Amino acid sequence: MSNWQIGLICLVFALALMILTRMVSLGSCGAAILFPVLTLFINENYTILTEDKKGSTYFIYSVILAVIVLYNHRSNIKRLLNGTENKISFKK
Repeated sequence: MSNWQIGLICLVFALALMILTRMVSLGSCGAAILFPVLTLFINENYTILTEDKKGSTYFIYSVILAVIVLYNHRSNIKRLLNGTENKISFKK
């Protein structure tokens, strides 16, 4: 079971990055990095701060998920570092 508040925060963060930078991959990677960070600070039976093993399992899950997302975006990350990443246009 995942925490919908963490998902909502990551979605808003990703959308804000996409609007500000006009790069979808930057929003996706930013949200993927933010996800495990939020699991450490939002402790509602989901974080590593709980006494049982559920919290640490959820944190490990979030780190693995972030690594998978970043691995899948490795070509985009190279283009971001080179400054050649495609930008989206909000105009018709």
